[in-house]
Amino acid sequence: MKGINKFIEFILIIYRIYLDNILIHTSLPIPEQVQYIWMGNPDYFGPPLPDWTNFIVDYIRVKDIPPQPFLELPWDYQSSGLTFTDAALSINSFFDHEYPLLSSGLGEPSGSSNSVISYLGPPRSTDDYSSHDGYDYGKPAKVTLETPVLAAADGKASFTNSCGACGNTILIDHGNGFQTRYYHLLAKELIISDPNDNVDVKAGEQIGLTGSTGKSTGAHIHFMVVYDKDGDGDFENNLPDGVIDPFGWQSSELDPWENYTFSYGGKNRSGSKSYYLWKKQIDNLNSKLTSNGGVFNLEKFNLNFPSGATNDDLDIKLESAPTTKTSNNLISIGTSLFASALNGFGNIVDQFNSIYTLTVNFNNQDISNIDPNTISIYSSPDGKNWVKEQTTVNLNNKTAVANLNHFSYFALLAERIDTEAPTTTAKLKGEKGQENWFRSDVEVLLESNDSGLGVDYTLFKVEGGDWERYSPPLVFSNEGNHRVEFYSVDNDENLEEVKTIEFNIDKTQPEASLDANPKILWPPSGEMADINITGSSNDQHFDSTTLEIDDEYHEFDSTKIVATNFQDIIQLPAKRKGGDKDGRVYIIRLIARDLAGNENIEEIPIIVPHDHTE
Repeated sequence: MKGINKFIEFILIIYRIYLDNILIHTSLPIPEQVQYIWMGNPDYFGPPLPDWTNFIVDYIRVKDIPPQPFLELPWDYQSSGLTFTDAALSINSFFDHEYPLLSSGLGEPSGSSNSVISYLGPPRSTDDYSSHDGYDYGKPAKVTLETPVLAAADGKASFTNSCGACGNTILIDHGNGFQTRYYHLLAKELIISDPNDNVDVKAGEQIGLTGSTGKSTGAHIHFMVVYDKDGDGDFENNLPDGVIDPFGWQSSELDPWENYTFSYGGKNRSGSKSYYLWKKQIDNLNSKLTSNGGVFNLEKFNLNFPSGATNDDLDIKLESAPTTKTSNNLISIGTSLFASALNGFGNIVDQFNSIYTLTVNFNNQDISNIDPNTISIYSSPDGKNWVKEQTTVNLNNKTAVANLNHFSYFALLAERIDTEAPTTTAKLKGEKGQENWFRSDVEVLLESNDSGLGVDYTLFKVEGGDWERYSPPLVFSNEGNHRVEFYSVDNDENLEEVKTIEFNIDKTQPEASLDANPKILWPPSGEMADINITGSSNDQHFDSTTLEIDDEYHEFDSTKIVATNFQDIIQLPAKRKGGDKDGRVYIIRLIARDLAGNENIEEIPIIVPHDHTE
């Protein structure tokens, strides 16, 4: 034991300090254990330092410095009268922080499908949609078919359409370890369409038009951010573990995506930490509420507290929250609000001594799609389950007022006046044969109707191509089978189920041949003569072959169906009228017909001649 102690007494310790894994300082060998590290001005020593508990410092690493926000929203929301907060939070589909595995095709663990954890944290919700790895923006954010899509930041843009579900895609490498992706774009007006090329773009520059190509229902912008975790410049090998949420993670709970581990592509992976990357801030308010009361404003929300509403000074926090809906029928008018308060001890205060007034001004909101008689303020403890509050609505100045005594989530909700999808019918115009067979160019006429707010647009795609806006005429000329899928969307984003119509174009005549022997019946004895007939017909889309006998005197007219290759004997009288100077003529006619109604007619005359002696 004494030997061991003596050995310990002569141990010399070296301390190393690292900054981002780079060695920046190595101490001299010293026998003493370091009790603290002084970092700051070496000329200032201050009062005696505290006698901290001894500890050994292996290294100091400065890490997890948030990246500089650099993104703008990828469409011109301001020209539609929206603020950044209104536009950014008018979300159709959220980034799912539980398992954003959509790009990989990996399935979610049992029990986690059909639910989403947004950037606001638990609890799970049934918002759209489970496993989603980006954000979808549509009609509520003033994004519709052919809305220009803009670069969210400077960078180098490239194009791909190799992902069937993604459709036409623009990828922008921003040169800072982040890439943004824009899915489902229309094929026209792309800033680049060659997968083997790239082009420099500036923030706000148009890169394409909003569409619905790939696996998509309804025109929208799918926007996502990928982080180059391994720093090799290849973002593809960081899918799906490199996808992040540009709204960050705004909950005190652990981010499930950041802490999720899994195996993919033969590698063990983990999700990525998300950061708030928008250059503009979501409108929030931090203030003080005293016993004297106060008035607090955030966007369209106004909270008016009377004197005595609280006995203690409270830290008030008002946060803008995304648009919400409790069902397909009940939706929010603009963004929602989360209101919270803490007392001086850091305890949550959600009840007040007296009533305060919450006023929601919806003067700048579009309410053409809701029933104004159903407008009301709702509250929710978790942003998921909503309760209707007693509300006074003034439609003249567009305000809604509720008297409340609690804090929670608040939203202005109303019932939609149009929840029914439009209906579209297809008509085919052309020279028709059998059902859905044509022997000419075919025009497809798509007629859509909506009993509510009217049809916004109709989309179609041909033989598995891209979805395009329908604009007549839609004409098909090439022979073959044609398959057209189509559906319509109304002005409140109700989507019709996809319908399909198929038809065939065949402009080619069938092949046909005919022979008869003898072709002259002589002498005109009046007896029945045998006529040997052979014929054939051929077509890829064959329908029928008809053999007709057309007697000039209409005494032996006949029609019958024959085989495609046939041989037959018919009998005709070798007889003609005495005054018939040019003789009696029988026409043997073979008609080959295909499904499109194309015909090939072969004719052979059989003649009973006149000898001109009478």
